Amino acid sequence: MHFLNELYTIFDDLVDLHDLYKLDTVGDCYIVVAGLTMQDDDGFTCTVQGDNEQRLQHAQVMMDFAKAILRESKQVRAGAGQERKQGDS
Repeated sequence: MHFLNELYTIFDDLVDLHDLYKLDTVGDCYIVVAGLTMQDDDGFTCTVQGDNEQRLQHAQVMMDFAKAILRESKQVRAGAGQERKQGDS
């Protein structure tokens, strides 16, 4: 569980950095979208109806995010930070 918590903390930071929206985490699945919501002139969150150029831009942001999680997740090791129980080899 520590492994996923550490990974998801990194992913959460990257979501903020890339201005994405985290929908949910389900088990070990981390669900993120790009270009789904924005703030309107009054500061309320609303859904986006974008043109093709905006969709391509959102796809690029998602690709940049995917590359970032691959790069940043290398620093997290499964089992790191967990104490071994007596008898574990």
